[in-house]
Amino acid sequence: MQFNRVSLLVVALSAALGCQKSSAKDPGAAAGAKTSGLVKLSQYDKAGFCDLAVASDGTLHAIFNEAPDAMKPSYLYYRASSDGGATWSEIKNLSDDESGNSCGYARIAIDGKGRTYAIWKYIDKNELLDGPGAAGAGILAFRCLEGGTWSRTTRLNEVKTPVYSWFAAPDPGGAINLVWSQMAADAMAVQGWPSSMTADLIQQVVLEGPTPGSPKMVIPRKPLPTQAQIAAAHANHKDFSYEETHPGKAGLLNLRGYIDPAGTAVFVAEDFGTETDKEHGKHIVLWDGKALQPLYAYDRFQTYNNFNDPPTLLLDAQGKQHVIRAPEKAEKASVRDYAVEGGKWSDPVDVIAAKGGKGAVIHWQATQLPGGKMAVTTALSEAGGWAPEDTELFVSFSDGLGKWSAPLRITDNVSLQNFSHKETGGSNAISSSKSYSPHFANVQMTKEGRPCILMVNSENTLIGITNAGVTSGGRVVSGLGTGRVSSPNVYFLKW
Repeated sequence: MQFNRVSLLVVALSAALGCQKSSAKDPGAAAGAKTSGLVKLSQYDKAGFCDLAVASDGTLHAIFNEAPDAMKPSYLYYRASSDGGATWSEIKNLSDDESGNSCGYARIAIDGKGRTYAIWKYIDKNELLDGPGAAGAGILAFRCLEGGTWSRTTRLNEVKTPVYSWFAAPDPGGAINLVWSQMAADAMAVQGWPSSMTADLIQQVVLEGPTPGSPKMVIPRKPLPTQAQIAAAHANHKDFSYEETHPGKAGLLNLRGYIDPAGTAVFVAEDFGTETDKEHGKHIVLWDGKALQPLYAYDRFQTYNNFNDPPTLLLDAQGKQHVIRAPEKAEKASVRDYAVEGGKWSDPVDVIAAKGGKGAVIHWQATQLPGGKMAVTTALSEAGGWAPEDTELFVSFSDGLGKWSAPLRITDNVSLQNFSHKETGGSNAISSSKSYSPHFANVQMTKEGRPCILMVNSENTLIGITNAGVTSGGRVVSGLGTGRVSSPNVYFLKW
């Protein structure tokens, strides 16, 4: 598969990012306007998520999860490149623990000491509700690459205290922090089953090589009374209420944020609303390090599966907060930037939007770049509808001062569509059509300040088989059988 338009975007991307002009010796100079090409990193045609990090020496570190076949779980794989993405190391499986669990959403990060961390969540192989915002229960785990050697897997929780949503971010000292929501042991013991609605224990830990620091509670949580306390209260005729002895609907999902100069986690999340509010459902809330502040209320039952594309909190070069989200009630499908001021967000700015009202945002991601810059990638269809065949990947960059570049189309999926039909005799025939659609993408900057991207693009094949026959009464009939196969793979691209 080729991306025919990529070389035409080099100059435009450089201008959008404020890159300096290249010298005549630079193969990426404007005069040549060529790229290093597209490199496929995955192997099984069943990729899910991917992430990319760039070390201080320019080494590219890539991870992605992929299932060897439909009957096996998804594993986390790692590859690295020391020549700018031209060649890559052999694939290494990081998550195979023989448990039969899958690797879900994963991130890769590099700390201030040059240590690389691959972080993921183990989920049940058949889990359907997990994603970047993580609505499925699981076990948070990581491995550390130091001195050319990967550590053993470290797990941060157990099955009886399931983790849901999480994010990784560096603190001002360069240490990687993990922040996550999980069910506390007392809530799990009382309720007896895992639920994201009761994942109200928000933890934060600093990774220190293969050994994590001690977790700390981010948002104060009152423990449930013990059986001894309940018995003592009953003996004194001062029984606890049902609400006091059972976990409430105080869980948080879709955590996305950063670590402030004091080492405090600041993030946006989604709560589950209140039973008394019959008009609204979930809320987008901002944890500023001291209190949860409501930013937005969804209409009841109108949040859909936004754990696949959760709102994201980023910081610009001036330290101003920005919430990036895809609004569910806008005229045109879009991804928008909402600057946050005084605990409220201002009028939004369209980052990437469909041209007409029929368009659809399939998936999108927002990435924090160095120097307060940001990037948004969006899989966008102008036709919309179910399973659109015109979905392309677009990218837009913020200069760190609130100005976004015009969206640039990275893929050329529409031109790659093809259809074939072959008569096989006796009025029988077989037809095949191929289309392509991007899913997940991550943008980073190389050591030289050039943008590069790791993305999942899927080849979708629709096959139709026509079989003709004659009934006992001599009537000629035909039957049509169809099947659809999707083959998502991970690709690296550098401008």
